[in-house]
Amino acid sequence: MASVLQTDAWGQFKEKYGWQPHRIEGVLILSRTLIAGRSLWYAPEVHLADAVAIKRLTTTVHDQAKKDKALCFRLELSIPHTEDLAESLRGVGFVKSFESVQPEWRALVDVRPDEKQILSTMHQKGRYNIRLAQRHSVVVEESRDIETFYKLYTDTGKRDGFTPRGKEYLADFLAQVPGAALFLAKKDDLPLAGAIVIFYDQTANYLYGASSAEQRELMAPHLLHWEIIREAKRRGVLHYDLGEVAPPDAPNHPLKGLTEFKLKFGAAPIHLMGSWDFILEPFWYTVFRVGERIRRGFRAR
Repeated sequence: MASVLQTDAWGQFKEKYGWQPHRIEGVLILSRTLIAGRSLWYAPEVHLADAVAIKRLTTTVHDQAKKDKALCFRLELSIPHTEDLAESLRGVGFVKSFESVQPEWRALVDVRPDEKQILSTMHQKGRYNIRLAQRHSVVVEESRDIETFYKLYTDTGKRDGFTPRGKEYLADFLAQVPGAALFLAKKDDLPLAGAIVIFYDQTANYLYGASSAEQRELMAPHLLHWEIIREAKRRGVLHYDLGEVAPPDAPNHPLKGLTEFKLKFGAAPIHLMGSWDFILEPFWYTVFRVGERIRRGFRAR
């Protein structure tokens, strides 16, 4: 499935925020300066499964990236994980990246069946919470009200311990990224939850979410995602990608609670190939890796 992160529009959007777009062998690659004049070259969400094509891309990128003093070329593959392809990547010279840019483990809802079938595949508690929100007159609407969303978003960041994107970034995201849309769930005029989603090609991607600490008993986030699923169906989308979840073999993962929430929608976990690094300058790559560990608080990945 094609990714919006491989479009020229995405490259133009990211250029405003310090990235330089390149188009090599048909693949969008973003570069930016990191430390001591060294740069990172990053190809986001590439749908490429052919080892020969990957080797050809890497060979072409190598010379240009070296001229730019790149410490590595990071190739992110948005295709299902296979050990055969992993072996092929290692054979070309890639190592598994120490961090993921876009998540490797995601939760996908199949939105091709009719609404009744989709509801039937959900966890019973998920269906119950959707109906509870409906009974209490929570409504979901597509919106351009970035101010309201941003207040919810920053409050959520303080509560859940993550650093939010800037308001200008999110406003530009909605204005410039193809298929980007904002949804808000409200009770009367009180905003209770919000989400920024991209509808592109065959997939709807949930990117940024927020919820209020008020009236949590109304279960607004459940209705919010149900209405996004319904909108995805109207737009002819095949899957709703709810984003990052914990691997199935990690019961004590920090994302355990969020994973349980997402799986209530009948989502199936999928493991993607994710990010692989072709190291060009080993010393500076090590400096970068250590710096990222410190910056992110040694968060397990």
